[in-house]
Amino acid sequence: MSRADRRGTGWSLYRHVPGKEGLVSFMIDRALGESAPPGEPSGDWRNDLRMLASAMWDFILRHPWYPQAVAERPPVTPRGLAAFEFALSILDHTGLPMSDRGAIVVSLTNTVLAAAQNAAAEARARSRFQITDEEIASSVGTFLGDIMASGAYPRVRDVVTSADRTNPKAEMEVSVELILDGAAARIAAAT
Repeated sequence: MSRADRRGTGWSLYRHVPGKEGLVSFMIDRALGESAPPGEPSGDWRNDLRMLASAMWDFILRHPWYPQAVAERPPVTPRGLAAFEFALSILDHTGLPMSDRGAIVVSLTNTVLAAAQNAAAEARARSRFQITDEEIASSVGTFLGDIMASGAYPRVRDVVTSADRTNPKAEMEVSVELILDGAAARIAAAT
């Protein structure tokens, strides 16, 4: 297709958006606009952050491209900044300095993004190899069984065989609770 032919197609988008980076920022902002943050936090910072993490997880399920996009182009867009502002406001009455509030929100965000990316990669691998959870458990179990039987890695064995390892969202929620526990300790020290 010649350049002249492309002018009449989707390629004309770049006349409205300055390059790929602008397009990615536009996509991020557009997706973030599908639902506005609540007007005000509830006052229960822990529950609000927990709900924010859950909403972020659900958002990423609807937009699986989002983690990679924000890794390349942080969401410094009007809606991205509004979401960050809201998340920071959840911690307004905690007595924490702004740097700690920012670190908590960024840690929470990065944890959800990483967990979602891992879950998506696992789902893609399952789909690509057309393998069931039972087949994965069986093959991994056989491989790890021999290693774990050596007794050299008792802590790893306990983590891998833990009943707490239920599903990707539940694992993400455990990580979020650890961040919230750390935030609670910081808040207690600040007040």
